[in-house]
Amino acid sequence: MVHDPKIEELAQGEYEYGWETDIEVEPNTEYTVSFDMRHTVSGKRVDVSVQRHTSPYTVYGRLRINNTPTSMTPFEFTFTTPSSVTSNTRLTFLLARADEVPSSRL
Repeated sequence: MVHDPKIEELAQGEYEYGWETDIEVEPNTEYTVSFDMRHTVSGKRVDVSVQRHTSPYTVYGRLRINNTPTSMTPFEFTFTTPSSVTSNTRLTFLLARADEVPSSRL
C-alpha cells in the first residue's frame, strides 16, 4: 500500500492537523508508515497516527516527534493491526507545541 497525502498546509484551529482517509488495511497485518517532514519552527510536537476514522477512534499505530526538525528528515514507524480492524481508517498528523496537546487526544 502506497499513499502520498502531501499534507503541506495543515488546517488552522485549536491544533494544526491534516489527515488522509479511506486507507485500506487488513486485520492482523504489519504495516510501516514512512514520511519526510520539516517545519519552519523547531520545538513543536507532532503526533502521527493510523487510526479508525470514526468513533471509537481506535489507534492502530503512532509516532510522537517531540522536537520538529527544520530540515527535511525521514521518519518511520511500524504497527500491526488488530483482528477487529475496519477499512474505515485514516492517517493523521497533529501538530502543536509540546504543552498544547493533551495525551488523551491521541
